[in-house]
Amino acid sequence: MPAFLERRARNVIPRWRDFRSTVQLGELDAGSPPKKLELAHDLSSVTADWQRNKTTSFAGDLISAALVSQNFSAAREAAEFVISLAEGVSPALHALASRVLEGNLSPPITSIDLINLRTDEAPPPSPEIASTRKRLIEHPSDAILWIDLAYLYAVRGLTDKSERAVRIALNLAPTNRFVVRSAARFFIHKNRVDIAHDIIRKSPGYKNDPWLVAAEIAVALSADRMPRSAREGIDLIKSDNFSIHHLSELNSAIGTLEFRAGSSGKAKRLFRQSLLAPNDNSLAQAKWVSREITGIPVDETVDSFQIARPFEAAAYEACEKTDWKTALRSTLQWLSDQPFSSRPARLAAYLACNILGDFKQSEEIAKFGLVTNPTDPGFHINLAFCYASTGRVEEAMSELSLSKSCEGEEWVDAAIDANYGLLAFREGAPELARKFYAQAVAKADLIQDKNTKTSALIHWAAEEIGVRDSMAERLLMEAQEASKNSSGFDIPFLLDRLTKRITEGAKQG
Repeated sequence: MPAFLERRARNVIPRWRDFRSTVQLGELDAGSPPKKLELAHDLSSVTADWQRNKTTSFAGDLISAALVSQNFSAAREAAEFVISLAEGVSPALHALASRVLEGNLSPPITSIDLINLRTDEAPPPSPEIASTRKRLIEHPSDAILWIDLAYLYAVRGLTDKSERAVRIALNLAPTNRFVVRSAARFFIHKNRVDIAHDIIRKSPGYKNDPWLVAAEIAVALSADRMPRSAREGIDLIKSDNFSIHHLSELNSAIGTLEFRAGSSGKAKRLFRQSLLAPNDNSLAQAKWVSREITGIPVDETVDSFQIARPFEAAAYEACEKTDWKTALRSTLQWLSDQPFSSRPARLAAYLACNILGDFKQSEEIAKFGLVTNPTDPGFHINLAFCYASTGRVEEAMSELSLSKSCEGEEWVDAAIDANYGLLAFREGAPELARKFYAQAVAKADLIQDKNTKTSALIHWAAEEIGVRDSMAERLLMEAQEASKNSSGFDIPFLLDRLTKRITEGAKQG
């Protein structure tokens, strides 16, 4: 039995990308409505200053003003000047200049090489890390550059080095939206959600920034704390001082808060507002919550929203349609976009082995997941299942010995027993196998986890096919009964596949 589909509660926690990508996705603009920007920003003064003094300092002033007003053409010459200097300017200014020249185009996503980051091989040197460290010698006080270095370290599983870079960035720029959101996401990655929440809460003026208020609410929910800025968030939504895109995550975060409080009517209204101009994060949240609340307008396809990097939402959509190949492709794109995150890696590894039967690919994905999440039991369970399914007994036993239950992952003990059962079946010891699977089912009952119980019963029944005195049909009926209270959208597919296998086996017998 592999680590099944992700069922931990989802919140609109901040995405963490490199600075250039974040700028180009429009998440660092001022956020004022376009109708007010035209009147509020006169670029004549900064343009004149640039024409008189063509230096990086004046170019930066004009580029920043142009980005706030969305008047890209006014700063094109200044942006071209900055780009021509290559490494002679700050990476942050270089990224802003690129934003001006490329308009609203989203940058391409760097493909993640799963094999090169496997845990059983030393990863090759990173030219990106080397280049970033070289730039830091020239710009040691550039907080943005420190955060980008932290991101590169996190992707390669160098957590201690990543934390050091994050803390330096916070000391240099404790009020910067990009730094604060990125730092919070890093500590969530480290399972220190309390620190992540404190970082946002202690940032001066965070209650006036919808992106930071959204993050504070989402991170507080993840930390099981009471959000400190929900009232201010509602005021920001009502103020008409921000464009609907810059309020999307805030609407989504407060909508999630209302959903958790049982106010489904308020939640639906807020999620509808979040979808007027969503980003990939708020769209994914709406897709996630729509499984629990009817009336959220996510019947439209993900493509119809025409947003950049909608991979997570697309993966959920494909899973709901049981379009498993598309689901895996979208999940791998999601993993490439958020390579340090365990969610896409766990989902991709599960889809590859348990749905599509590609144990080799699942193994590579799980090993990649362990690079950035070395203590995540889901990847060890998944590897154990892959090894047991392909006759690699010793490797399966090794992975099971590394699998440990932890807070929020109570299903792990049941999964360990189920995989011992799988190994016993494959070694021709059905009675021992049945004892292990029965223990797995009992443990799932003990923690009242219907999804785990159903999954264990399905895999147990599959192993019984063709065994003397087979219990497959009885176990199928038990799985069907347990599935009535389960929530996994993979369960109907797995039950249908199992039913066909048992029926075909009976005909052949």
